[in-house]
Amino acid sequence: MHRFLLSLVFILAAVLPARADSLFTVKNVPVDATAAASVEAQTIAINGGRPKAWNILYKRLTRQEDWARQPQLDDAAIGRMIRSFDVTDERRSTTRYVAKVTYVFSQPAVERLLRANNISYVVAQTRRILVIPLSPNYSPGDSWTMAWADPRFSSGVVTAVLPDDSDAAALSGMTFDTANWNAVSAIAARTRATDVVVADLAPGNGQVRLKRLAAGQPIVPSVDVPGRSPSSAADAAFGAIVDYWKNKSAVDFSQKAKITAEAQFASLSEWASIQAKLGSVQTVVGIDMVAFNMNEARLDIAYVGSLDQLRGTLADAGIAMTSRDGKWWLTRNEGQP
Repeated sequence: MHRFLLSLVFILAAVLPARADSLFTVKNVPVDATAAASVEAQTIAINGGRPKAWNILYKRLTRQEDWARQPQLDDAAIGRMIRSFDVTDERRSTTRYVAKVTYVFSQPAVERLLRANNISYVVAQTRRILVIPLSPNYSPGDSWTMAWADPRFSSGVVTAVLPDDSDAAALSGMTFDTANWNAVSAIAARTRATDVVVADLAPGNGQVRLKRLAAGQPIVPSVDVPGRSPSSAADAAFGAIVDYWKNKSAVDFSQKAKITAEAQFASLSEWASIQAKLGSVQTVVGIDMVAFNMNEARLDIAYVGSLDQLRGTLADAGIAMTSRDGKWWLTRNEGQP
């Protein structure tokens, strides 16, 4: 196959992936302040909510092992990272101001800070996970299933979604041991979930067993539940799911490598689509195209983080990266769930 060498170098680090703004939005932070006048109390309260919001965002984006490394910022530094804010549920008197404030952080500003401090953080898209609560079977109306419907599980780097009532018949006979991907793949596609986790509550011993069906492996064998209520059990289980996903996807930007891959495409428009998708992947920091013909291009890809993380972020962008005949191959994959 005839190829001709090209010296064109792509600089793609400035192109950021599409991610939901909600990941950098911290909602409904309670604020409360008293001062000589209501306007002064309002300013103090809103400014005082900024460190709370920054703490929430930092823990949302980073692994638990890095929480002790959180940069300690003054009010001005936090303020420069906040793009906007919105106030609801205001109550005020002549000297007191109480409200809930939603703070919208600047994604580039936050990421610059984390990189400058060599702190790994999640760069992949929000992971939408279908949770199937079992106790010991699935029941849409029981307290264990309803515990997972709480809004606190619907934002952050992981979003939990549930089956709906129409899925009850298909799931009624499922147990933790018999659960498999084939049984839930249609539900995952309908709910646009990228992963499926079965959460089995054993009230008698105060534990929750978790199993990720797509990989066929448990996230953790069990989770110790701090309380006996379904709500506390769901909190513990969801925390384990989030920790698993962060540990898998948080990128260390000081870890750099390069890999050669062959990109295959059927047309120039498909090649353009692959280039655009590559440009949307934040772990890709540079591309050198070294060979090209009508249906294939050879690329040297510079990236940060691990190879598994590169493959994961490429998959999120719609590019499959597979190993074949001792080479890495890139193909457009529009069939992601």
